[in-house]
Amino acid sequence: MATIDEAREAKAALREVLAGRRGIAGVGIAPEGVDEADGPHEAGDAHDSNGTHDSDGAHDADGAHDADGARDGASRVDYVLQVNVETETVTTDVPPEMHGVAVRIRVVGHIDVQEAQEPQQSQDEAR
Repeated sequence: MATIDEAREAKAALREVLAGRRGIAGVGIAPEGVDEADGPHEAGDAHDSNGTHDSDGAHDADGAHDADGARDGASRVDYVLQVNVETETVTTDVPPEMHGVAVRIRVVGHIDVQEAQEPQQSQDEAR
C-alpha cells in the first residue's frame, strides 16, 4: 500500500532504473486495483505523455477527492506503479516493486508517434 507521494518518489527511482532500456513504453502511477483497460477516466485525471495514468487525486467538483486521493467520505486510495512494455520478454527487466511500492506491468506493444497528415479530398470534392 502506497500513498500518492510515496508512489511519486518510487516512480522517479524506477524511471532511473529503467532509463535507456529498450521496450519500455512508459512508467506511471495508477490507483491500486484499477486497470487502465477497465474503462474511461473521470474528468481531471492526468496522464503522462506516454499514456500511463498519473492521478494526483485532483478531480472536478462532481468527483471530489480528498488530498490523499480518496473520494470524500471514503477510505484512502492506495497507488501502484505501472510500467507499459512493448513485449512480454521485457517484463523480466522490471522489478516487482520499487521502494516498497508494487509495480504492475502491462504489455501494450510498440508505440510510435505519428505525424499529422493533411486530410485528403474525396474525388467528389476534387471536381
